[in-house]
Amino acid sequence: MPTRVGVFGGSFDPPHLGHLLAATAAFETLGLDLVLWVPTGDQSHKASTSAAHHRLEMVRLATAGEARFAVSTVDIDREGPTYSIDTVTDLRGLYSDAEFTFLLGDDAWAGIDSWHRSSELTSLVQFAVLSRTTVATEAEAESLRWVRIPRIEMSSTECRERVRAGQGLRYRVPDSVAEYIENHKLYLEGA
Repeated sequence: MPTRVGVFGGSFDPPHLGHLLAATAAFETLGLDLVLWVPTGDQSHKASTSAAHHRLEMVRLATAGEARFAVSTVDIDREGPTYSIDTVTDLRGLYSDAEFTFLLGDDAWAGIDSWHRSSELTSLVQFAVLSRTTVATEAEAESLRWVRIPRIEMSSTECRERVRAGQGLRYRVPDSVAEYIENHKLYLEGA
């Protein structure tokens, strides 16, 4: 396992090009050896549209052939709700020599205090905030790593809505992910 690992968690329902650009920016800006994509299992804070095995396969397809990316199933393999503290604890147990940086958006960082066992989490792992717009305050710049990512208005919600409306996903998700969505009839009403 590489020494400097970025932990990039999320529902990835579906993983889109914005996710890939953000992970690439984190890899390059932070000097990481690897970005470890961690699709959530049973999410504690929001309902996911797709089953975990579909989201996992889409992440595998989206990151295939990219040596700087790997996929972990720690959250999917764990029963019950998914909390970031459990993700970090499990990864530290699996890769004791790795230095982990937890990657999250500025919106998630703004709500970090509401996360399950947040004070323990912030003591266990370094954070890097991925931001399209927000500029770090002086205090944040001293205590956090800040990664500017390209400003691309794209979301998984929009991708799902486009599928429901019969619109394509070209230039929004990797072709392999679009094909998977079509073959498995994901995001269609009544499917």
